[in-house]
Amino acid sequence: MKHTKELFQRFEEVFGYSSENLYFSPGRINLIGEHTDYNGGKVFPCAITMGTYGIVSPREDKMVYAFSDNLPELGTISFSLDHITYEKAKTDYLLDLEPAIARSKVSSLKKQMKDLGEVNLGSIAEYDRIKERYEFLTTQKADLEKSCDELYKVIAEMDEIMKEKLVVAFTKIESEFQKVFKKMFKGGTGLLKLTDPDNIL
Repeated sequence: MKHTKELFQRFEEVFGYSSENLYFSPGRINLIGEHTDYNGGKVFPCAITMGTYGIVSPREDKMVYAFSDNLPELGTISFSLDHITYEKAKTDYLLDLEPAIARSKVSSLKKQMKDLGEVNLGSIAEYDRIKERYEFLTTQKADLEKSCDELYKVIAEMDEIMKEKLVVAFTKIESEFQKVFKKMFKGGTGLLKLTDPDNIL
């Protein structure tokens, strides 16, 4: 629940008091159809775990204060509920559709919202759990890759040391072999050679 805890902390930083009311609106994708639902076409919408989080807290007055953590440059926006009336909306916002068409569109949108079904609020906790697990595994993977690189470096250094010591030892053995060969066979020459000098290991 790390992500939600950060949201609650951010809310308290902005507004100066805490809240326990967290809401989540999931995003939606259309597996079938796009921009056809309002024309009566067939669509297959699905809710996804990505979406919008909202934290609210009631007030005793009729003021509304809103803040978006995605758009902090806008600051806190405020307005009064007294200014949101049917008469004011009818005056300030002219309807560019026939009332019957607008009602039909509203009914269609309500039906689509209903067809989405209930929102699984448990997906918030599930997302946080999976996110935390992913970050943990990503860190572990990075540590393993770093350890492997260091191990390969140590192995390469050991290979160089073994090559040097093997060459010195082989040179000494080859020299002594020539002496022993002459003694055993009353003369002659005996040599020891590497079959692949460039790859003695």
